[in-house]
Amino acid sequence: MKRLIIILSLICGVAKGQIVGPYITPSNFPKYIGNDINFNRNYLKDWDAQISKIQQATASSTASIVWIGDSWTMSTNLVPPISSYLRNKFGDGGVGYYGANTLNTGNSYGSGVQYATRTKVGSWTGKSQTTYINSAAIAIDSSSTLNDSIYYVGKITNAVVHYMKKSSGGSFVTRVDGTSPTTVSTSGSGIGFSSITGLTDGTHTISIKISTAGAGVLIAGCELNRNQNGIRVHNLGCSGSSASDWVLQNSTEWSLAIQQLAPNMAVIQLGVNDCAGNIVPATYIANITTIVNRVIAAMPRCAIVLFSPSDIGAVTTYPMSSYISVLKTYALANNYAFIDNYSLIGSYTTANTRGLYTNTTHINATGGEVLKQNFLNYLMNGQSMYYSNGLNTSCGEATFLNALSSGTANVACGYGIMTGLTVGTNNTGTGYNALGGATTCSLNTANGYLALNANSSGGNNAAFGSNALKSNVSNSFNSAFGSSSADQLNGGSSNSYFGYVSGHTNVSGTGNCGFGHFSLYTSGNVNYNTAIGYFSGYGNTTGANGLFLGAYSGYYSALARRVFINSIDRTTAAKDTTDSPIYIYQHTTVTSQKVVLNGAVNINGRLNNTQGTDVASAVGAIALGYDGAAFELTGTSAVTLISNLGYQNGSEITLIFTSTASLTDGTANSGTNIGFELAGNANFTGSADDVITLVLCEMGGTQRWREKSRSVN
Repeated sequence: MKRLIIILSLICGVAKGQIVGPYITPSNFPKYIGNDINFNRNYLKDWDAQISKIQQATASSTASIVWIGDSWTMSTNLVPPISSYLRNKFGDGGVGYYGANTLNTGNSYGSGVQYATRTKVGSWTGKSQTTYINSAAIAIDSSSTLNDSIYYVGKITNAVVHYMKKSSGGSFVTRVDGTSPTTVSTSGSGIGFSSITGLTDGTHTISIKISTAGAGVLIAGCELNRNQNGIRVHNLGCSGSSASDWVLQNSTEWSLAIQQLAPNMAVIQLGVNDCAGNIVPATYIANITTIVNRVIAAMPRCAIVLFSPSDIGAVTTYPMSSYISVLKTYALANNYAFIDNYSLIGSYTTANTRGLYTNTTHINATGGEVLKQNFLNYLMNGQSMYYSNGLNTSCGEATFLNALSSGTANVACGYGIMTGLTVGTNNTGTGYNALGGATTCSLNTANGYLALNANSSGGNNAAFGSNALKSNVSNSFNSAFGSSSADQLNGGSSNSYFGYVSGHTNVSGTGNCGFGHFSLYTSGNVNYNTAIGYFSGYGNTTGANGLFLGAYSGYYSALARRVFINSIDRTTAAKDTTDSPIYIYQHTTVTSQKVVLNGAVNINGRLNNTQGTDVASAVGAIALGYDGAAFELTGTSAVTLISNLGYQNGSEITLIFTSTASLTDGTANSGTNIGFELAGNANFTGSADDVITLVLCEMGGTQRWREKSRSVN
């Protein structure tokens, strides 16, 4: 009910809590739906159409932005990061316009192929913000000294040098990587453009050197472009400029520069210097109107975005809110997109205490990040999901669709998902940088922060949880469910871990299964262990082929081929063996295996033993099989010793005589062959169907087979 009242209040204009100009009325109310400070996103139609072409990859399509503004635009805090983000997401169309004047920095911050550098050699003099500069960014550099040069370095396939002509102007020579000289005369009037095309895609150096001084050479800047599907942001920010400085330019010449840049969107970010310079708000908006009209005249289908400044701390005649109010009213009246950074940031005093400003008139990097996110959230509204290249789905920032050249059924949702994937299929990534390193892998599922982050070519892996399997690069058939489970695995395959940090230190082990919180936590690089339970197999650093069942089972043991069934913390490795209810030692040789039951054993039912293979009597020592506890003793020889291998003190055997074999009392032990202590210290000569039971035990330090019972039939 409260929500209904609020909505009706907005529509009907309830006096209490009215919104201050522009007023929301039934006619303009729909423009506000979805965002309470930004509006008119639906008027970016030309931009949206161009983005669709890029995503469909129907041709070599570029979506171009010109960003007109002041030092906020020019700085490294806002437009360059936006340019980087958009080029990562949709494809890199190049750095774009990079002015020659130091007041124009282009998108030059950072390093790597997404950025560019500019170096000036000689006595260049900058000019800006005066009448009839007429360049795209209203600033130029001039020199009349022979061999003065400007060098641009960036990843490009083509470039365009912008220069201004003048009476008796000199000439300059352009070169690509020191070759292919082209001489350009600047004599005449107006603005000129010199194109450099046909370059292989890569990093190139464009040099501009004065070859004839004449009356001087005026260089405005250089476009650094890549001819491929992608985004290009022309940063036209000129430090210190107000709206009136842009209006002072010759409309014809400046419009030619805008046409050369061919924007699908023009972002206008002016107002800080107007406010600081006490320009009347009505004059300010008149100047903004002139700028917008010139852009539209040059590029009729260009989408207009009015990107408002936020507050400043300087003492001014008119508050910043006055400029925001007229800008917002103008945007609503003319159906232009509007982004309200003033309402977003709040007052300078409050925002400065939050650490968003460098000084009273400039935001810092943190403030720039806030404005960047405001712009991108607005721009990406309705564009967060695209389909291309065979039913692939991308949702979020910096996902795979830019790099993917072939492959189907990939799904990316979140930031940095499979950004380098080129040919993989059937991958699903959800969460920040999940599968972030994927390049050629298939059949992987990653859900969670950095899940399978390093996986480039491994297949059939599944990771669910923050950092799960984050280090795996090329191995396959691993599954990790739980935060940081198997997070160091980078060399093993066919492992399965379920539980928080289960399998944490396994780097290259294979065929391990851990189920439970901290299960197999320190299981190094060992293989074929299975642990089920809280902290089960926790300390198994070197043992392979182990089985741990129950909480704390085998917690301290690092022995190989052991089975622990237990659910109590036994405190030491020794007690894991002696106190666990069931302890088993496995071996490839059956005779070496043993099962230990620690504690009393109650059997409610029949205990069925087996009869082993018949044993032939022999003079001297014999060995019994491992296949039973009762044996037929065949033949007629006198047996003096029986091997104790596979037996321990307390073990019993039963011999069933088939003939007249005999047991000799009192023969001394020989190694593992143990003699008899028979009733009355007398030899026993059997006959068919006689039975004698012996127990292996130790008295006074000597182990012997002692007669327990006999049946003479």
